[in-house]
Amino acid sequence: MKKCKLNILLLLIIFFLLFIYNDIIKESVLNSINLWLNNIVPFILPMYLIVDLLINYGFINLFKNTYIFLILISFLLGSPSQAKYIKRFYQNHYIDKNTANYLLYFCYSPNPLFLFGILEDRLALSILIYIILTDCLLAIFFNKKIISSNLLPKTDQYNFSKCIEESIFKSFHILLLILGVMIVFNILI
Repeated sequence: MKKCKLNILLLLIIFFLLFIYNDIIKESVLNSINLWLNNIVPFILPMYLIVDLLINYGFINLFKNTYIFLILISFLLGSPSQAKYIKRFYQNHYIDKNTANYLLYFCYSPNPLFLFGILEDRLALSILIYIILTDCLLAIFFNKKIISSNLLPKTDQYNFSKCIEESIFKSFHILLLILGVMIVFNILI
């Protein structure tokens, strides 16, 4: 109860600070939106759309185990999408809880297109190699027996326009979450 009151007090202070520092907050929000629109959306949206379409059309069925697909996705899409797919596969019983937790230990990397879009190629490649090596070491260090379900995700039998529509919706859901986090932390800074 005491923690709840402290949180309410903190939120009320922030609420009143919004009125006092409204110009700074307005600038922070606009800067966050500009950064999101120019540096995040162009690099991440196409990747999310393509991967979601590949899943809808059964690309995952080419893999022997679903966790191998999830590891590949984590390196290609980066954060936070790998957590989204791990959660989705766990909720649909394609992987068990232990496998989901194990994958979360080491399946972290930024989106490669994003890194190459904002950094020099050599620096971006160095960072990606470092992260992949670190993730591999974590996977070895936290080595656990992976139990994967034999169930594979059903492929949606939609026409292409319906799949595009759903993929866009799912992709923008993640992108709006990223935008919200950017705005909140930019305001706090």
